[in-house]
Amino acid sequence: MDELLRDHLAPALVAEGAVDESAVDSLVADGLEPVDVPPGGEVHLHIGRVEVRTPAVAAPVAPEPRSPGRSSERGPVDHADYLARQQRRWS
Repeated sequence: MDELLRDHLAPALVAEGAVDESAVDSLVADGLEPVDVPPGGEVHLHIGRVEVRTPAVAAPVAPEPRSPGRSSERGPVDHADYLARQQRRWS
């Protein structure tokens, strides 16, 4: 069964893009049993389910909250006052 998986099924899965070439060595035939094929017979493998199991990845760590900038120390920005100062500066 491993030979069938390695020599026939794995290349077909790679060709169809179902698995990466690097994953071929980790393919496992789970629950398959050998069958007797009569002379002239064919074997058709129908895949009912493909499971991909990957190692658990640690949850991302939330970034630390940003420290308040200088503008929060002075309070909200007075836009009208800012524009008046700029106007005086450029006049």
